[in-house]
Amino acid sequence: MRASALSVLLVLLCLCTNARAEAFDPSRTFVLIVGVLQWESPNIPGFPTVGRQDSELSAVLRERGVPQDHIRVLLDEAATLQNILAALAELGQRAGKNDTLFFYYAGHGVRRNDKVQFLNYDWTPQRALGMEQLSQAIQQTWPGDRVMLFADCCFSGGLSQVATELAEAGIPSLALTSASALIPSQANWTFTMALNDALRGLRWTDQHNDRRITLDDLATTIQEAMEHSEHQASSYHNCGIPESLLLATVQDISAKPRIPEPFSAYQAVQVWWQGQWQPARILSFDGDSFQAEIQRYHNRETVEVQRSDIRKVPEKPILLDDATALSLANPGGKYQNLLFKFKSENDYLNYLGFREIGYRESTDYGSETSLPAGYWVYLYPNWYIWEKERDESRDPLR
Repeated sequence: MRASALSVLLVLLCLCTNARAEAFDPSRTFVLIVGVLQWESPNIPGFPTVGRQDSELSAVLRERGVPQDHIRVLLDEAATLQNILAALAELGQRAGKNDTLFFYYAGHGVRRNDKVQFLNYDWTPQRALGMEQLSQAIQQTWPGDRVMLFADCCFSGGLSQVATELAEAGIPSLALTSASALIPSQANWTFTMALNDALRGLRWTDQHNDRRITLDDLATTIQEAMEHSEHQASSYHNCGIPESLLLATVQDISAKPRIPEPFSAYQAVQVWWQGQWQPARILSFDGDSFQAEIQRYHNRETVEVQRSDIRKVPEKPILLDDATALSLANPGGKYQNLLFKFKSENDYLNYLGFREIGYRESTDYGSETSLPAGYWVYLYPNWYIWEKERDESRDPLR
């Protein structure tokens, strides 16, 4: 009975939002930013350090009024496991019961034995920042009444476990991450750039058009950015922090850009650029052409396109049963001998559900390697590689 009551209490804590209007208080916020793009071990692949957005996050929080001595930034070789745990303890010693911990990690995340680890600079399988260790460290050192957890890495949704355990310990918490605990994440800074933009109060992150950027606006902005630009699902797990928490206000009071129908300002679209359809966001329209923004690794490129080179994001095609899909992936029995089939769900954004691209000898595609040469056909959500085309000269029906 006690266990049942505790379970009900935890569910209510994680699902209920507080109706009380609250605002992010920079003066009562303590921040730990851990960014690891290079590792001690030469066997761990690094990321380009140009334009790193973890450092930018620190600058954004200072702009918002978080005191410099409330912020700890551990980058690359400074981000050892010992330093991370020591920084948490040091911040906890200086915080009070009404303070918020803002924790952020960028780098590599891995799953080992069904448990998520974030790779500290000196990572080894035995010396790793696991979710259990992070949860215990916060519980043991943090005296405040709120914890906000963010991560931009593979399997970053493992932080949901930490948020849940903190809530069980009586600390309202949330985890907002670039991916779930079960999937890898793209290498671009899309998640962190959206986080920075929302904290700055940039207009495109105002989901309700009320000049207020709330926690709900932030979660929705990141969800849409990751889904549209990176074709992956972000993760959001809130255990007791009000969705109405005000993070920023929009300072731009100019009129919203007027965009011809069927489009609207800041809408996620696709634009034909450099020979392919690319995800973009509409910025403005000058009467003849659209100005749109394309996400790159650490920045965004503004491009100008004509009406014919912009379209709405295609809807997902209907998922067919295996037998029907196999038949349609071989139109008119054109091909013989299926060599390989693999899933690439988001390619429908480029191929609108079906495309024959002919003979390919490339052995790599995305995460797939050692692929056979053959005739490639895409039928949502799979690629089919056929050995050869049918010899129609020997077809008895001709």
